[in-house]
Amino acid sequence: MRKAFIISPIGEEGSKIRQHADDVFDFIIEPALEAFNIELIRSDKIAETGKISHQIYNSIQTSDLCVVVLSFDNPNVFYELAVAQCAVRPVIILIEKGHKLPFDIQDERSVFYDLKARSYVEKKYINAIIEIIKNLEENDYKVEPSIPGFKPLDEKDITLDFLGQTQNFGSNDDWNDLYKSTEEIFYLMGITLDAWRRGKNFEKHMLDKASNGLKIKILMMHEENPALLQMIYEKTGVSVEKIRSDIKFNFKTFSEIAEKSDNIEVKRVLYGTLKCTAVFNDYFALYMPHLYSGSVGYAPLWKAGENSYLYKLLMEEFETLWNINNQTISDNSTDFL
Repeated sequence: MRKAFIISPIGEEGSKIRQHADDVFDFIIEPALEAFNIELIRSDKIAETGKISHQIYNSIQTSDLCVVVLSFDNPNVFYELAVAQCAVRPVIILIEKGHKLPFDIQDERSVFYDLKARSYVEKKYINAIIEIIKNLEENDYKVEPSIPGFKPLDEKDITLDFLGQTQNFGSNDDWNDLYKSTEEIFYLMGITLDAWRRGKNFEKHMLDKASNGLKIKILMMHEENPALLQMIYEKTGVSVEKIRSDIKFNFKTFSEIAEKSDNIEVKRVLYGTLKCTAVFNDYFALYMPHLYSGSVGYAPLWKAGENSYLYKLLMEEFETLWNINNQTISDNSTDFL
């Protein structure tokens, strides 16, 4: 299902602006987009926890188009319109009759509307939006940048980006966005994956995404993998026994989550070894090499776009380890080689 993010002034509950925004949404935008089975998202209707600004920017980048209501000259609306243009998203502008479009956006697809009963009955503005969307469908929702030669600000177009130390990647919300923003796959690969297991509402979010079709694979080290002894430098303050204990507990926790959904799978690596921590979604992979001398938080972090060589190489490594570790292994087995 395609998605449309509605960029609109919201206003306080019961205010004139809120009433106007709701009327435009209910009587113009929603009937038009329903004809194409497009899911509508508006910022005040996002139920997820986290920073609303992050959710707005993520919704703009992951939506197939944006519908922008410019009435009331709201500065936040103009800012979000600029973000949508930087992400090269198709934009449909709605503005109440009697208002004038700013010069810089006069070439955008625009519908000048009113909220008269006759207009609604005749579907005047609903049909105008439908015609615009039909044109977008013919071009598979692809549009040219508003600024000639502009490189899209789009996660899907990132090839390779060095982000410094892993611990500086961002807040918990930034890490959570890695699975909130993906629709098809979310893969995790690491020794203990303890930080993910301890994440707030991790189980709930995983099950919610899985129920909507997201394929989740979790690949972690087996506590009896012979290579584990050579990977842990105990002078850094972490013992092998502590790592083994974390692996056992986290594997049990992840497995219990997986039992609740056919779209979640968990495996441990007994054959082969994990040389990095990696996170995959539809658009990119995060790569953190395992360093014998330090913790993963101090490891360098690369972000590799889905079409990059590094993404394909990491995915090949993930799938190889996943496939060779299909066998059922007794927790007490020591016959590995």
